[in-house]
Amino acid sequence: MAKDMTRYDSPLTVSFYQPLTIMPLSLIGAIPVWVTPTLYDLAVLTMMAAAAGLSNFCSIKALGLADASITAPIDYTKILWTTTAAYVLFAEVPGVAAVIGGALILAATLMITIYERRPEK
Repeated sequence: MAKDMTRYDSPLTVSFYQPLTIMPLSLIGAIPVWVTPTLYDLAVLTMMAAAAGLSNFCSIKALGLADASITAPIDYTKILWTTTAAYVLFAEVPGVAAVIGGALILAATLMITIYERRPEK
């Protein structure tokens, strides 16, 4: 859907409307467990929002520039980056299922990338 939207709107516009659409849905789940954030929490949330916004913009820009068959598999490597960050920042050790799943995602991404770069016959 984001790929189609980049035909008519700029990546900045698309990356603005996606979170705007998701926010009300997230609010439904947040209301029952709401805790008012502290100033520190707000600072961390602001940094997270900026990083997520930049990531979203870059992903949408990539979809506008390249075929989704190339960009989508690479997008799944976010799982590996998140797992690595959790280990480095929080000493969270991934379980066996996470390691196996990450290996499968990495292998599939590499296979698709190699396949898509082959010259057509």
